[in-house]
Amino acid sequence: MGSTASSRLPAGQRTFSAGRAMGVQQSIPASQIETEARAAASKGEQLLDACRYPLWSEAGFYFKAIFFQSGGGEIRPPAQKC
Repeated sequence: MGSTASSRLPAGQRTFSAGRAMGVQQSIPASQIETEARAAASKGEQLLDACRYPLWSEAGFYFKAIFFQSGGGEIRPPAQKC
């Protein structure tokens, strides 16, 4: 069995699953998700544009929580062109 991202993390580092890609479980460090979510919120990005994880995954749920706690905006559909 191959190594996973979580096996290369420091002991005690919390990870979240982003699902499977090509048969490999994707584990994302919490610190990485937090950094990305806070940066997106501070830039005023929309959640659907900013979150690179499936929104239904553990990583996606965690991203959403940090994004909104950091002042991220509402989920809005794209503006319609007239």
